[in-house]
Amino acid sequence: MTVFAAAGVFAAATPGVADGQIRSGPTAALEGLVVWDKVQIKRNGRLEQVDAGLLGLKVAGTGRLYTYCIELFQPTYRGTQYQETPWKESSLQNNPDAGKVNWILQNSYPQVKDLAALGRAAGTDQPLTEKQAAAGTQAAIWRFSDRVETYAKDPAADKLANYLEAQAQPLQEPNASLSFDKQSVSGKSGERLGPLTLTTTSSNVRVGLISEERGVNLVDADGKPVTTASNGSRLYVDVPKRAAAGSAKLRVEATTTVPVGRVFTGTDQNKSFQKLILADCTGSTVTAAASIDWTLPSPPAPPTTPPTPTTPPTAPGCTDKCSPSTTPPSPPAPPTTPPTPTTPPTTPGCTDKCSPPPPPPSDLPLPPPPPKAPDMPPPPPKAPSVPPPTAQAPSTAPAKPATSTAGASPSTGTPSTDSGASSKGDLAATGASTISRVAGIGAAVLLAAGVTIVVLSNRRKGRASK
Repeated sequence: MTVFAAAGVFAAATPGVADGQIRSGPTAALEGLVVWDKVQIKRNGRLEQVDAGLLGLKVAGTGRLYTYCIELFQPTYRGTQYQETPWKESSLQNNPDAGKVNWILQNSYPQVKDLAALGRAAGTDQPLTEKQAAAGTQAAIWRFSDRVETYAKDPAADKLANYLEAQAQPLQEPNASLSFDKQSVSGKSGERLGPLTLTTTSSNVRVGLISEERGVNLVDADGKPVTTASNGSRLYVDVPKRAAAGSAKLRVEATTTVPVGRVFTGTDQNKSFQKLILADCTGSTVTAAASIDWTLPSPPAPPTTPPTPTTPPTAPGCTDKCSPSTTPPSPPAPPTTPPTPTTPPTTPGCTDKCSPPPPPPSDLPLPPPPPKAPDMPPPPPKAPSVPPPTAQAPSTAPAKPATSTAGASPSTGTPSTDSGASSKGDLAATGASTISRVAGIGAAVLLAAGVTIVVLSNRRKGRASK
């Protein structure tokens, strides 16, 4: 016959099985069976006898827990550290009969203290003893948790097992004795981190925040300091804006009763231990913890792509040659020798304001056309051409004979005074004629230049208007 440690045969505890982590709920060490009797189990077609009943655990701090086994074929060790755990982290996960196990716990020993009434309900002739009640209750639980056939050695205990199996109804998983809705929160310096929502069976929970950073405070939703909490409390951690990157540990503690039906698993995740489910407890010290981490705010990120320059739209039918240039044209270099201003002739009745401007030098670039100016008055009528003066023909008349005058010396041959005056008059007449001809030619040239300037100006205005 094989003897299973799950049924109450204990080995020596392995040192260091606890992982030292702070977890939600109470932490307790397994002491062993406290009330038990013999139960037969059927395995591979053979009946095997094991010890079955209540197992006791000593809570770290104060209190004691009483549990039943829900994982028959796993070992147990005295001194193994156990921690309160949700159903989803145990063998009850995905078990459709998990709620029936909870019903048995709520309606049998040790929750039911009247063993005579419990015996009558089960159909026994005599009141049940604690050993019979414990063995019968464990036998009924294994039928749902491990799906095995069980038979209590004592007939009264076996009747109790059959009664509990037949009456069991699915119940919901009970709430944790003390826990947070999440194990950690994180954020940035200058933020209020949270919330961490507390679930507990206690009405008075002591809270504390451990942090090496000054100015980090535990507050409520309104930013007020918090020192105690209760079921449903929402806790926040206020981190100063200039706080360096760091972390804090939020720890809560209370003395309360752990709800019946809560599962306990070994804290050493590297080994397999029998899972236990709570049947009864005394007031116990329960704790829970959560971590808070923060980092420095990230600097603003630079733009990933430079802005695209906007290209001015091109008018329809216009090529790049007529698109406005983004670079202003360089100003023309000043001429080394300033041109001699030419004053056009002034026509009768016209002032300097109506004289056309001189044309720009042909070798300099033309500036962009100015806005269209109001129409210029029509040019003055063309002055009649001035015919060039006719050259004066030489005189064919015979020279007037010289007449001697008083004081003249006939022996020296000096011309007379009248003859000298005549020669001077002829020279003056010839010079005046030459000057007249030059002046006429110059006037004609200047008039032609003025007309040309007016025509060019009108042509430019026509192109600008296009």
